[in-house]
Amino acid sequence: MAIFCTKCGTQNDTGAAFCDNCGNALRPPLPTAPAPQGLPDAVPTAGAGGALPTRGLPGRPKTMIYAGLALATVLVAGGAAMYFVLQAPSPTPANLLAAAKAGYDKNALDQERKELCLSNTDYRTQPLNVGEQDQVFRSFMDALVVAGLYSAPVQVTSGGFFQQTLLQYVATPELAKYREGSRLCLAKGVEIVEVTDIQKIHTESGELKGRNVKVTSVRGQMTLQALDVAPWLGKPGVSDVLMGRLTNWSYKNKKLEQQHLENFVLVDKRWTAGPDTLAKLENSAANGKYDDKRAQGKSSKIGENAEPGAGIGSKLAGMFSFGGHPLKGTWRSMATKQMGVELPAGLAPDIIFTADAMESGGGSTKCDFEVDGSRVTVTPKGQSQSLIFVMEGKDIMMAKAVGLRYERVK
Repeated sequence: MAIFCTKCGTQNDTGAAFCDNCGNALRPPLPTAPAPQGLPDAVPTAGAGGALPTRGLPGRPKTMIYAGLALATVLVAGGAAMYFVLQAPSPTPANLLAAAKAGYDKNALDQERKELCLSNTDYRTQPLNVGEQDQVFRSFMDALVVAGLYSAPVQVTSGGFFQQTLLQYVATPELAKYREGSRLCLAKGVEIVEVTDIQKIHTESGELKGRNVKVTSVRGQMTLQALDVAPWLGKPGVSDVLMGRLTNWSYKNKKLEQQHLENFVLVDKRWTAGPDTLAKLENSAANGKYDDKRAQGKSSKIGENAEPGAGIGSKLAGMFSFGGHPLKGTWRSMATKQMGVELPAGLAPDIIFTADAMESGGGSTKCDFEVDGSRVTVTPKGQSQSLIFVMEGKDIMMAKAVGLRYERVK
């Protein structure tokens, strides 16, 4: 079909774009529809020969696509890791268990193991004689006979003017396996196995080392379990007698366990527990962390019943050790000068504190411990008079009654 120029009227061949005579455009270009927003360009289809046309956007190599996906994955993973680094860990049982194990070292756990060592008599004494009329101790020794630690008693007669009938117990080789010095131990070790019954997170504002701080803490039930428990403890009647001489420990299904509430504190975005917790918290506070400007000019209070002006340190000092007091361990007198005389270290008898007792000079006394900041009041059971010890550091204390300083040696 011929096409006529609209300008000069010249007839042109079909398909011509411009007039052969005057060069006028014979028809306007067809409008192209805009590509829909947000959609990719149409994918070209193969022609008759099966080859894709070369016009349009060039295809992207697969290696570039994979590299882009890998980079995106790294960025997402890195962002997630950074998020968790910057955020404080939640107080889950696993996180608090890890904090407890990190906070209580072998020495601290060994102090707990000593709670499982009986000191009601000197187990080095051989043979061991018991008065025939001493029914209480006889019952105890008879349980050790069942355990296989002593042979059955035989009657003997004491010498002297006032002779009496005694029951003589002779130790078996089994006793030596569980005797440590003068004590009889029911297990070889102790470990922390779980933290349960986690309470709500608690935040307190107060004064710590001269700074107004905000401290976050949480409490959980921590379970201690004895390791290598003496097999004879499970013999009939043995545990009933021996467990009566332990405090806070229970024996069930061949497991020797203790549970108590433990305090966990957030220090440098980590949950922390153990006897060094307060020192770590004080160190971080001294470096300007945990500042609470809203507490400026206010008295420090821990809980509703706290006394005005009571600092966080004084309220937390006794909360980070097994048994609830910081004296646990073996203490030896330090060198000192009194009345111009130089007294050497170790002159006074060592003092051993457990969770519920004080031992010195070979005797053991059950006691109550009351902690008020650095001051620990020790009151023997059934007595009104108390002994006062003042902590001057983690491993240094002053015995007020005798005016001697002691150093923790175990």
